Amino acid sequence: MSGWVNWNICGWVEVAGIQFRRDDALWAFRKAKEGDGFELKRDHQNPHDPNAIEVWFKGRHVGFIDRDIAALAATNFPSDMPLKAEYISGWSGGNGFVRLTIQPLMPNSKSRKDNGWDIAKR
Repeated sequence: MSGWVNWNICGWVEVAGIQFRRDDALWAFRKAKEGDGFELKRDHQNPHDPNAIEVWFKGRHVGFIDRDIAALAATNFPSDMPLKAEYISGWSGGNGFVRLTIQPLMPNSKSRKDNGWDIAKR
């Protein structure tokens, strides 16, 4: 994705919480192709985790960024900086198990500088 770079706090991540959104996650697994964009939305009102980052694909909420990684993002990235992800791979078992792996992305350094999104500035 042009203008976007990998997060500097992690590599690929497995989408968490899929078991609560199995139908949408399975739909995403069937539709997503390597390199497709996923939307990441911060959910500061989440009653379980104020650092929560939702993972969306084509209008469907498929899960969350892992809690520990979301906490790192909250500490290191400005809250108004947009975030995205790129689909890496997925897997589905016969029992309805679904795994989605994504690469979280942030704006490149020029875009961050131009928009005042200095890393670790909160």
